Amino acid sequence: MLIDTTTRVQRNRQLLTSNMDDEIVMLSLENGEYYGINAVWRRIWELIDSPMALADISAALQSEFDVTPSDCTRDVVAFVRELAQRQIVTIA
Repeated sequence: MLIDTTTRVQRNRQLLTSNMDDEIVMLSLENGEYYGINAVWRRIWELIDSPMALADISAALQSEFDVTPSDCTRDVVAFVRELAQRQIVTIA
């Protein structure tokens, strides 16, 4: 699956989610697996309530955190790729 900065993603609406302290815990009813997202990556989850391009996600994170554009983009693409493989996000 090709995922780059133009890819638009959003949350998989089929997951049950709960906030636990600084983390988000998710349950996939489809495959019975639990997932957790720590405080750092929680912001991405908040941003993708509706479809959003990875470039826009990266720009938002750069404005909020002390991170270089190249590092931020690389990490966002890798993280979203992993979420897509686990069907935690959907490609819009």
